[in-house]
Amino acid sequence: MMVEKIEYLIEKHIIELKIAILAIFYIINIMKLILITGGSASGKTTFANKLKDVLQDLTVINLDNYYYDEKTLIKKQNGKLNWDDPKAFDWKLLELDIKKLFKGETVHKSTFVYGKNVRGEEEIIKPNKYVILEGIFSPYLKEVRDMASTIIYLDADEDIRYKRRLERDRELIPNFKEEHLIKDWNEKVIPTQLKYIDGFKQCATLIINTNNIENDFSNVLKKVMKSL
Repeated sequence: MMVEKIEYLIEKHIIELKIAILAIFYIINIMKLILITGGSASGKTTFANKLKDVLQDLTVINLDNYYYDEKTLIKKQNGKLNWDDPKAFDWKLLELDIKKLFKGETVHKSTFVYGKNVRGEEEIIKPNKYVILEGIFSPYLKEVRDMASTIIYLDADEDIRYKRRLERDRELIPNFKEEHLIKDWNEKVIPTQLKYIDGFKQCATLIINTNNIENDFSNVLKKVMKSL
């Protein structure tokens, strides 16, 4: 009887130990969501891709791929068209997809085609140890913000950001005219920066200056690694 009791206790402790080990394994290996935000052309996509080149087990999600298509957005904004507005994004779909990734599920979704402003080819997003969501409004939704382990705010001078945006739009937008950018920059980009983006500094884990990120990335990477 005593032997059976001892065997029972040993078996019970072994089971409890296995459960504890599995719990520790889960905590250590659970997906970490990293949000990268900052003003227009502050270097979010470049920064995310640089991290991807260095870190293993990392997936990058571009928030721009959750834009509504132009026709849908015009309806949601009552005839207006403003891409620098939280209403421009499908937040319900984004939250659903991130929750799927936390469950270990693969996400299939369409991308966004700049210039044509329509839904494009399908992309496959796989769960990973690290998942980066990069975009100006990446910390906007509380439900997404609460799932993040790190929030990185990229800060750059306005004149530098404008030059970067100018180069990008010339490359991506058919029949691009700078006067259109100047109008959008003054009437949409800057007001959005003041109304929403600057406030994300308050919830940021790290604030990084990206005026000269190409030459200072090694030092920045050390700071990022410490925050993960």
